[in-house]
Amino acid sequence: MKDNRRYKYRAYIVGDAIYKKRKSMLKTQEEFAEIIGIDPKQLGELERGNAFPNFITAIRLREKLDISIDELIDEIIEDFPDK
Repeated sequence: MKDNRRYKYRAYIVGDAIYKKRKSMLKTQEEFAEIIGIDPKQLGELERGNAFPNFITAIRLREKLDISIDELIDEIIEDFPDK
C-alpha cells in the first residue's frame, strides 16, 4: 500500500510539472499534445497524475518544451529516498 501511494505522488509531481508548463505556454491540451506528439487524452492522464510519460514522451518533453526530466527525477528522489 505504501508503494502505491509513492507511485501516485510521484506521478502527481510529474503531471503537475507538465500542466504548469502547458499553462505557461498558454496552450490547450489539444495544442500541447500535438507539440509533443501524443493524444490529448493521454496528456490529460499525465497531467492528472494517473500515468507517467513513457520514454519517448519524456524525451519529447525535454527536447521540445525544455522541461528537465533530470531535475524532476532528482526532486522525486529527494522526496522519497530509499530507506
